[in-house]
Amino acid sequence: MKINALDKLSAKQRILFATFQLFLQHGVDGTSIDDIVTIAAVSRGGLYHHFGSKDVLYDAVLEQYFLRGFAEFDQAIFSDLSFEAQQATLIDMLGAMLSDVAHQYGVDKTRYFALFFDSLGRSSKFKTSIQKYYAQLINAMDEKAINEGEALAFLRQLEGEIYLATIFERTPDFTTLDPRED
Repeated sequence: MKINALDKLSAKQRILFATFQLFLQHGVDGTSIDDIVTIAAVSRGGLYHHFGSKDVLYDAVLEQYFLRGFAEFDQAIFSDLSFEAQQATLIDMLGAMLSDVAHQYGVDKTRYFALFFDSLGRSSKFKTSIQKYYAQLINAMDEKAINEGEALAFLRQLEGEIYLATIFERTPDFTTLDPRED
């Protein structure tokens, strides 16, 4: 008998993971509390015990599956790196994140990014957090860059490669951006 991955999680973690999966598959508006209760194998009361509303649950999903990774990124260490090391760090981090999306969450990048971008429009708290993270990256990189605008140009190329790789269902190719490839 195969053990379901959700069976190993606490009720709160099951609710979060099930909700995240449902949001990825059906969108926020296409996911009902009944769907979440069924997939997470919890009672409606159990769901509301951990999360007072769908909005609170939505914020918790964003925190767990998007913002936590940004929060764990050590900006102080990043700021101390050379510009080339900063570029390599971002390439490694984003490459690992994209691999995790498929393997850990069992979804393609398209659905993951659809939820990410939809959330930028739905949640001002989420949008502000993402803006703050990118502003910190740009500031840290600008201090080390040789040319003005080099940091922003690099991030545009990096994010553009992720975007195009997602569209064409391929692995991102960062070789033209990676300072270690020279």
